[in-house]
Amino acid sequence: MSNHPTLKVPQERITQLKQMAANMGAQNMSEVLAKLIAFAQNEGLIAHEIPGVKINALADGLAIKFDDGETVGFSSEDAARLASEIRAFLAGERTAKQVISMNADKRANFALKGKGQGIAVSIPAFSKTPKVFDRGLADEFARLIERALPEAV
Repeated sequence: MSNHPTLKVPQERITQLKQMAANMGAQNMSEVLAKLIAFAQNEGLIAHEIPGVKINALADGLAIKFDDGETVGFSSEDAARLASEIRAFLAGERTAKQVISMNADKRANFALKGKGQGIAVSIPAFSKTPKVFDRGLADEFARLIERALPEAV
């Protein structure tokens, strides 16, 4: 059984969503919904956040936590690299199936792995419960990281 809820939408709305997808260059309905959510966030209708993901600005970087997992601190540079690596995966620029990042203390702070059409993000790198994002959520996660970083990075 799938853990994804089923939404019942009138055929007229499906037709409108398909028109939106075509005009946005979206590959699937998830991307259309991601763009609608980004619009709602920019209009102040919903918060700039992903449920189950906590990103907190620190004086020298960010702290990121998934669900009930461990909170991991990132320097500004490491957080920017995480966002950059996510974008590289989404753009198809990664030939490796997995990326593991080492911070300045030689600790593995995150890992990315392609998962279907999306990305599995492990924070810390060897977490047993990675967060799997579809393309739209992965892009939003990268955007939220960049938004939380100080301007100088």
